[in-house]
Amino acid sequence: MLGENIKFLRKQYNFTIRELADNLGLNYSTLGMYETERREPNNEILCKIADYFDVTTDMLLNRKELELHVKADYIKIIKKAELLKITAEELDSLLDMAIKMKGKV
Repeated sequence: MLGENIKFLRKQYNFTIRELADNLGLNYSTLGMYETERREPNNEILCKIADYFDVTTDMLLNRKELELHVKADYIKIIKKAELLKITAEELDSLLDMAIKMKGKV
């Protein structure tokens, strides 16, 4: 289950195994073994993966919680913001402005 969840997150963010492994400071074959469940990460690596994706280790170990937490539409928005080099704070401000413009606040 853990390996499937790591793979699920990686694909949600459109990372290759090599890209994610580089981002985590791991060997890509090690990450591949985690995904295929031929090897399990130690607690330090498990926490590192959870932190990287901004999920709890409990979520990382529980697919249902993880799927509720991660939504593809939100990730697409974040990816677009990254392409435009918009920080999280700027994106938050833009969304606040959009809400105000729609008269929702």
